[in-house]
Amino acid sequence: MKKLIMSTTMLFFFLASWFGRYTPVQLDMSRPDTIQAEIKGEVIRPGVYQIPWNATVQTLVETAGGFTDTADLDAVNLSAVVKDREVVSIRTAPQTQETTVSLSSATLEELTKLPGVGPAIAQRILEYRDTEGFASLEDLMNVKGIGEKTFEKLSPYICL
Repeated sequence: MKKLIMSTTMLFFFLASWFGRYTPVQLDMSRPDTIQAEIKGEVIRPGVYQIPWNATVQTLVETAGGFTDTADLDAVNLSAVVKDREVVSIRTAPQTQETTVSLSSATLEELTKLPGVGPAIAQRILEYRDTEGFASLEDLMNVKGIGEKTFEKLSPYICL
């Protein structure tokens, strides 16, 4: 009987000290309503903006006034979720050559802007123009270093 009373007393003191010592902890974290994100590059108003939590790049771009005319839209994932303090960069679209270069009056610099034409081939084109002249566009294939494939690449960008 003495053992039973002693065991019960010890159990009572153990339980009393156990429950008084620990307090419950709140584990769920509250999320913010808004986040900050920075957008740079080819947007109308680059800067740091407050946007709703879980907003997409599309929302951030709209907040910044939209894309400029030179923005590379193919390189942007508009559906990506923006994280707090993230920096989003919108780069410039690669420039395409829209004007044609005249073989009979082009300078060395103008010729080197053509696809596949470096300074050495541009110099050979100038030398050929000075010695032989260009009667047709196909005469360009007479220049050393310009074959059919290179000529096909160049043909949309050249004229006499």
